[in-house]
Formats: sequence, structure tokens, C-alpha cells
Amino acid sequence: MHTAAGVHVTVWGDGEPAVLVHGSFGWGEETWREQRPLADDYQLLLIDRRGFGSSQSDGRVDFERDADDVATCFLLEQSLFESGRETEFDGEVVGLIGAGAFVAFGPDLSFEGMLPVRRMPGDWWELNEQGTMLVGAHTGEVLRLGDPVRVEVARVDAPRGLVDLLPAAEDSEEVS
Repeated sequence: MHTAAGVHVTVWGDGEPAVLVHGSFGWGEETWREQRPLADDYQLLLIDRRGFGSSQSDGRVDFERDADDVATCFLLEQSLFESGRETEFDGEVVGLIGAGAFVAFGPDLSFEGMLPVRRMPGDWWELNEQGTMLVGAHTGEVLRLGDPVRVEVARVDAPRGLVDLLPAAEDSEEVS
């Protein structure tokens, strides 16, 4: 399985999650094969850091960024626990792909998640040739890089560093 950031995660077992992240000489399954018996009691999440194993590389190794992928999601879970799962957030579109929009949201835009086009109501959304906006095929409405959006968190997968978003209830009729 790959996260939205392209980080590969191997999952062994069920139960309470235990996140295992390798060092610089190896990757998930190779590094942690001796710990596999722990999967009898735990769900082991073996993360291949960016550029290692089956994870995509962006040409650099950055331990702090790797830790941030996981830690930020745990902070979001804590925030949602304190404020309630139905909390709505102001956000900004920071990236676009054919499958949807990456949205920075929360205090100081400190969290990031994916707002899938399949969750955006009212139209069939397509990425333009330049990759700078999603365009409604029928309505012509647009969602551009930098546009403000209001979102709710649908799911947080903290060990994998993955956040799925929904349009906020008040925005569900109109996205742009």
C-alpha cells in the first residue's frame, strides 16, 4: 500500500499498531523480518522511507520530513478528539491531481489531506492540461491552486501519514 505522499507501508498482523521505520541501510520488510512474530499480537506498520524499498524518491533523504508525515497525523487525531470529529476547517488548495485536491487546513494550515473528486458534489471534475485547476465538466466551475475551501476530516490514518477529506456540509452544494 502507498500513502498519498508515495510512501510504501507494509502491514503485518492485526491489533494495536506499532510503527517501525528503518534507518539508512535497508527498508521495511528487509530490516524488520526478525520482528515478524510480533504480528501475532500487534499490527506492524513497516514504513519504507521516501527513496527506499518500494517508496517513491524525490531525490533527497530527509529524516525530519519522514517523521513529520507520521507525527502530523497523530496531532490531527488529538485535535479531532478534543474538538469533535465533525469539526470544519478552513483550508487552501495546495496541490492538484486528477484524483482530487491536496488541501492544507487547520491552524496555520498545519495539516494536509486529500479531497477526492469523487467526494466533490455537483459535477464530474477533471484536471486541466496545465495541472493548475480542476474543472467541472458540466458546470464549468473551477477549483484552482490557492483557492480557499472548507473541509471536514473523513479519516485519519496516522501510522501511514494519510488524511482523507470531505467538503464541509455548508460547501457540499458548491465547491468554488
